[in-house]
Amino acid sequence: MIDSISQKDEELFRCIKKSSSDIKSRVDFKMTRKKSPSENLPLNMMTKGTVMYKVRSSSKWYKRKYKVDIDNMKLFYSPSTKHFWTSTIARASKCIPVPPEDLSIVSIRYLIEVRKGWNTDVFQKLQTRFRRNFQRALHPTLISMLKEENCFSLVIAPARTIASGSKLDNTYVVDLIAPSMEVRDAWVRGLNQLIACSKIEDAEQRWLIDRIREADVNGNGSLNFEECLGLLKQLNIGMRRSEARKLFDKVKIDGQDALGPEEFIRLYRILNHRPELEEIMKKYSASHSVLWDVEELKAFLYEEQHDFLSIEDCKDMIEEYEPEENKNSGFLSLEGFQKLLTMGQEDIFNKRHRTVYQDMTQPLTRYYIATSHNTYLIQDQLLGESSIEGYVQALKRGCRCLELDTWDGPDEEPIIFHGYTLTSRILLKDVLEAIKKYAFSVSQYPIILSIENHCSVPYQEKMAYYFRTILGEYLYTDCIGENEKEHPSPESLSKKIFIKGKKLKDELMMSEECHFMLEEEEEREEDLANALASAPTPPGEGDEIIPTLMAASSQRKRIAKELSDLVNYFSAKRFSSFEECKNSWEFNEMTSLSETVALNLGCTQGLDFATFNKKHFSRIYPKGTRTDSSNFDPCPFWNLGCQMVALNYQTWDKFVYLNEAKFAQNGRCGYLLKPEYLTSDKISYDPNKPPYQKRQINVTIKVVSAQYLPKPPCASETDIVDPYVSIKVVGHPADQTKKRTSFISNNGFNPVWNETCNFVVNAPEQAIFYFCVKDQNITSNALIGQFALPCSSINEGYRHVYLEDCRGQKLEKATLFVHVQMSESEQE
Repeated sequence: MIDSISQKDEELFRCIKKSSSDIKSRVDFKMTRKKSPSENLPLNMMTKGTVMYKVRSSSKWYKRKYKVDIDNMKLFYSPSTKHFWTSTIARASKCIPVPPEDLSIVSIRYLIEVRKGWNTDVFQKLQTRFRRNFQRALHPTLISMLKEENCFSLVIAPARTIASGSKLDNTYVVDLIAPSMEVRDAWVRGLNQLIACSKIEDAEQRWLIDRIREADVNGNGSLNFEECLGLLKQLNIGMRRSEARKLFDKVKIDGQDALGPEEFIRLYRILNHRPELEEIMKKYSASHSVLWDVEELKAFLYEEQHDFLSIEDCKDMIEEYEPEENKNSGFLSLEGFQKLLTMGQEDIFNKRHRTVYQDMTQPLTRYYIATSHNTYLIQDQLLGESSIEGYVQALKRGCRCLELDTWDGPDEEPIIFHGYTLTSRILLKDVLEAIKKYAFSVSQYPIILSIENHCSVPYQEKMAYYFRTILGEYLYTDCIGENEKEHPSPESLSKKIFIKGKKLKDELMMSEECHFMLEEEEEREEDLANALASAPTPPGEGDEIIPTLMAASSQRKRIAKELSDLVNYFSAKRFSSFEECKNSWEFNEMTSLSETVALNLGCTQGLDFATFNKKHFSRIYPKGTRTDSSNFDPCPFWNLGCQMVALNYQTWDKFVYLNEAKFAQNGRCGYLLKPEYLTSDKISYDPNKPPYQKRQINVTIKVVSAQYLPKPPCASETDIVDPYVSIKVVGHPADQTKKRTSFISNNGFNPVWNETCNFVVNAPEQAIFYFCVKDQNITSNALIGQFALPCSSINEGYRHVYLEDCRGQKLEKATLFVHVQMSESEQE
């Protein structure tokens, strides 16, 4: 809690007051952002506004005028009347007006992506109807506009959208039709410019201006004392009313009983003073001051941060981070030091690991591969929606193994959905178009399409045709060489897509009567039938499915030669025993196991399982009873060396979060080298025992402080958090442990702990450090923010940990400040 204004605060206040004129010249309540040149035609067009159609479905279009407020970086529409169109109305050539609704707003910085063309579920369905002469039902004006070159879509971050006052939980897509291709291209270009600007502007000032604007209840451009108190509470600053009033009066410069934006920013700077940074600077200053010359900066970077920089590099850093008026002084001030630590490359995650740094020339079986289960689902497993967006988002998150659950559909088209359930359907060809577009947008390394094939032979032939024609040169169709004994490397298979599925035996290729049970089918369908029987579905809806499902689990199905020919390095085979695999399986044959079966094998035959994974692929998928799309703990299977641990990417639980953390390294390319003891034939490794390594890692983390912690979603407006920090190590069972700090009462703005946690790590290649900040509460300790990263990616020294919410979205400005030391010691 902040109880008084110290002498240091007084000194800081005097320094800030001297530069008040400079602040005033740079801060305006409307916005400090530099406006784009008048000749920027896309931005000029967007500020004036454009009438476009928002498409919610093939039968619902909304005519709206979209505009951009560049000063406030907002996209909004506010129609005088709201029109909607349906096929019935179109036939009558009528539009029905609806009274105006609340202003709808989207902040530019929450736009994830602007997509050209028909590349969302809504547009894909619209495209399908258009192919079926759907345009006959359209008004002539709409026919002229409904072209792919006129269409674009906005993908908006989860829980960041304000639409009629409500927050949405999932990624939100707005599909728009512009009046022409030129207008569409101008909007796409302009929005992309604004997205880029929002990422590089002064984050702290932008954040603070937004908070001031929100607190200005009466909208007069200044904050009275009560509004100021309210904003302090919003910023999680616990402060006595008398002390707040004293500080309020000190920063006023115009005599009015209110603070303008520049005055509140001065108040904020005083409260934002960080004495822990002062102590660091004094330690490395010959004069024990908060001013460093180049040599002192170099010494700090070398001794604490383990960064080996030249004098010239250090000079460049001073010029980059020191305030404008001091750039040529040759010294780094406290303000410059704070910017260096928060805005530079000094965060806890090793920047080298944000690029591909591992050896990518080893056989594929030596890598963990980011893998998705039932990729097409974006909700639960029984009633949820199937969507191409599931594939797009998985690929953009670095996923390299996608699942396609194919069935016979209407109009002789293969479809994808979760069979024998009430999930919606999507076309295979639409999915493949999306995969082709986004396949290598994040990573160049190979993609594996795991096919759960339920199609009849004619549909399988059409599947094979689509794989070849849509994926084109990306599809790897070469046969395995006679002398090949192991998989090729990710590097050698750059930008290639593989089909994983059943393959006919060579001697049976000519037989038209061969029948083969499809991979996973028996166990998965029996699992799903049991799940349906116990799941809370509407009365009667699952009754007809269950008998069909149980019968299907015992059927044998044929596989088309055209589809079999596309399977090469990922030939799916039913697992019987490790002995059989060792004696008769080819190197390209692999298996898929449910988490239950795999966990049992790991406990009872761990050594054999780990040995199997050195040569063959194994894919682990969630048991069928996880109808809510929950996930299992992937760590036990990574410890076994299982390459493809398939998770429900749509569910942001702690296990998906750990998966994201593990694959964040190596440039988020979707491939990670397994530890040597899980790849070398010379090492016999039992995953139920700690791996024998000569050295262990000792990690000491001092939790110094936190900054700008938000309130948990469940907190009331008057609550101020009581934060504490927990640090958990997950990975090998021998390393799993958890430490925590004490809690700080009523301070989420700048709590200070200075508490130390010690860890001993035996298997650092598998260890993930999981930071959680929670609010101490009698009933429940709500999550404030979190961050996880691999042990091997941790930077030593004084580092900021940038906190994220439960869906992996970065929390604005919320950080932990820690000091990390790592050392090696001999194993006993």
